[in-house]
Amino acid sequence: MNIKELKDQVDRLYENQCLFSHNHPEDITVGIVVKSGGVGGTPIVGIKSIQAGFDWDNGKLMIYPEKGLRVVRDDELLALRKASEEYGWALYENRGLKADIKKLNAKIALLAKENT
Repeated sequence: MNIKELKDQVDRLYENQCLFSHNHPEDITVGIVVKSGGVGGTPIVGIKSIQAGFDWDNGKLMIYPEKGLRVVRDDELLALRKASEEYGWALYENRGLKADIKKLNAKIALLAKENT
């Protein structure tokens, strides 16, 4: 998208009042859509500022979000899923081991009582 296309889309929404069914233009939040696994309204990150690029960024309109955003590579997601799964299994096994230790300590205490 270029700046003219952005302006045309915003102008069209503004003129048709598509955004303003129950709000005034001053009450409309502008944000960058972010992915989330949640249910409900579409999550967004607010916009801190907009700046025209210069030097190497000449010819760009840069939108700065209120929170840091970055591109996540597919292999990162796979690694995070794998690590999360391993962590979950480790917790599950740890819970089982703790229960086993508790049972064995009770048996040891019972045997110690019988031998005294």
